[in-house]
Amino acid sequence: MELLEEKLKSYPRTKHYSAPQQEKIDQTVAASKMAFFESESQRTTVFFEFLFEQGLYIKKRWWVLQILVLSVLWGMLVFVESSTHMRRSMGVCAPVFVVLVIPELWKNKSCDTVEIEGVAYYTLRQIYAARMLLFALVDVLLLGIFTGIVSLMTCVTVEELLIQFFIPLSVTCGICFRTLCSRHFGSEYFAVSLSILWCGIWMFIVLREEFYRVVSVPVWFGLLVCSVLYVIYAVYRVLRDCGKECMLEWN
Repeated sequence: MELLEEKLKSYPRTKHYSAPQQEKIDQTVAASKMAFFESESQRTTVFFEFLFEQGLYIKKRWWVLQILVLSVLWGMLVFVESSTHMRRSMGVCAPVFVVLVIPELWKNKSCDTVEIEGVAYYTLRQIYAARMLLFALVDVLLLGIFTGIVSLMTCVTVEELLIQFFIPLSVTCGICFRTLCSRHFGSEYFAVSLSILWCGIWMFIVLREEFYRVVSVPVWFGLLVCSVLYVIYAVYRVLRDCGKECMLEWN
């Protein structure tokens, strides 16, 4: 309401009206605004309807590509012959799985629609929360099915999956979500670059047998817990800051 009034006040008037005429115009504008908001308030969307509507806007090809990545990884694990190749395949596929989420979460910035969404009926916080919740639900389902199939059909244990796949995956998630809420580096290209850099660092760590063997299993699980906690913090930052003025500065 306040934003609409500011826009109306700042709109240049090319014709000057007399005081009675201007008063009638202002009354008409006020009545129109009131009728509009009363009409919108009578047909509010419940949470699940809003979530469903946001799901329609998400391009399903990213989920298809994520399924393809997990399928390729499953095939590599079925025919893997050494632990080195297993770690290499998991370390590469995990960041790729996360990077495929970037185009959807960044598309309002890449299409220059942040300002439009900022003045829409639903806030940016609601829109981002719905998108991330939808991706979280689908990805958790995909990863749960993938973990079950790999554990039953291959020699890879759940412990190896948690260390070799879910650690690089959660760290990549933290990188992407932290970049998303950054004022100065909120670019999808920067997020992809950091993810590739992290992938190289992870590969360097796990492929060096002397270093990999030194780190104990509790340390790996501690790293996993820390990375998951950081992802939660990064998502909180996105939802907290997405409605602030810095969102408009990203463009």
